[in-house]
Amino acid sequence: MELLHPELAKIASRYDEIVYQCKINKITIYKANDMIKKLLARDDNGIYWSIDPRNGKWFYIDIENNKIFAEPPNFGGVNYDINLLSETKRKQDYKVYKKE
Repeated sequence: MELLHPELAKIASRYDEIVYQCKINKITIYKANDMIKKLLARDDNGIYWSIDPRNGKWFYIDIENNKIFAEPPNFGGVNYDINLLSETKRKQDYKVYKKE
């Protein structure tokens, strides 16, 4: 098992699940491709990574809109989604940043 940035590991796991579902004929190849195309994760440098559904290789899109195949980062932190935090936690965070 290769080490991946935690956010990229999430979509790698989802990718594996989609491929498996396709192999056991739970979903079609067309549905699998559509689902894989929607997988996207951001690394600590703000680069958005995805997995090409045709070959399973990692890529990102550069500033000139070129698809660049590359090895993804294998370290980093988790990017928290504020919408997944509890209401109480969001209110606490808001109070910290809000000037009274």
